Amino acid sequence: MLRCAITDPAENVGSVPTDKDIRTAARLMADQLSTSGLTVVLIPSRVPEIAAQGGKIRAVESRNPPWYRDLCAQYTANRTRPRKRAKHDTLIKRRSVIAALDAISRGRNGTVYISRVLPFVEDVAAGHYDHRWYDV
Repeated sequence: MLRCAITDPAENVGSVPTDKDIRTAARLMADQLSTSGLTVVLIPSRVPEIAAQGGKIRAVESRNPPWYRDLCAQYTANRTRPRKRAKHDTLIKRRSVIAALDAISRGRNGTVYISRVLPFVEDVAAGHYDHRWYDV
């Protein structure tokens, strides 16, 4: 298991992260995003009558990281015909975010995705998100 090389987040909250911290956070965020995602499974219903008939309910097995959920919520798509589900549609594409995080970890800048993702990388590097998410 690779642990984030950023110093203790409790000490860094409110401080300005260094370039090294930002690159390290971007690398770890890219690794974590490429190996995780939203997984929903079916489990037996809690209602005995429904469970006896084979009824199932959906349950979340794993979630996207908090910063990625915030990023997707910030860039919602404006659909001409909204979907029936309550969840938002997003302009953000996972593979493009991973590519932007890889570019940030190599010190590159200049794309639209980098400008969208960089504030979240800085927040992670500064300890504003729960550091337990960044154990890889």
